[in-house]
Amino acid sequence: MRFSIFSVADHYPEEPRTIRELYAQILDEIELADELGFSAFFLAEHHFHEYGLVPSPPTLLGAAAERTERIGLGIAVSVLPFHHPLVVAEEYAMLDQMTGGRLVLGVGSGYLKHEFEGFYLAPWEKRARFDEALKILVQAWEGKPFSYHGLYHHVGNTRIGVTPLQKPHPPLWIAILRQEAAEFCRVRVHQCFVDHSQITKKWL
Repeated sequence: MRFSIFSVADHYPEEPRTIRELYAQILDEIELADELGFSAFFLAEHHFHEYGLVPSPPTLLGAAAERTERIGLGIAVSVLPFHHPLVVAEEYAMLDQMTGGRLVLGVGSGYLKHEFEGFYLAPWEKRARFDEALKILVQAWEGKPFSYHGLYHHVGNTRIGVTPLQKPHPPLWIAILRQEAAEFCRVRVHQCFVDHSQITKKWL
């Protein structure tokens, strides 16, 4: 049995610490978790609210990589509709290289109303945006030129320069909020992956 740690990294005005101190505390916790033998440490990605002050998990986990040796460094989750998928592919490939192949990437479509409002996105778009982003992410990680034309994203014969250290890619988890979404997710995984046994599906 393996145990991991998950942190939302919330920080409210009444907290007796600064934002910088929060980040330092999280880095200390990750370092201690590594020393204690935990399997992985996961950070949440959140925006525009005190409920989660890590809008850029790869930034904080990149710092953690220099202070740890064995522990998996994870994201739960990267909200794909909020990012260009090629940027996600590059940033997390870079993080996998920096960690020596310890990245564990969770992806999801988002669920908080204020975040969709902040990015000026309609919640009803999130499934289609997520599907497109996941397909592009996996293709980009192959490190070969490819093209993709969807409703929201277009890629024209492009290749990313940094690919993950782990092959064929880092462990990839998909988060859902409702049980009925499991079958929808399973179908999308089958469509996105040639060898979909390489993806781990976690139903939250």
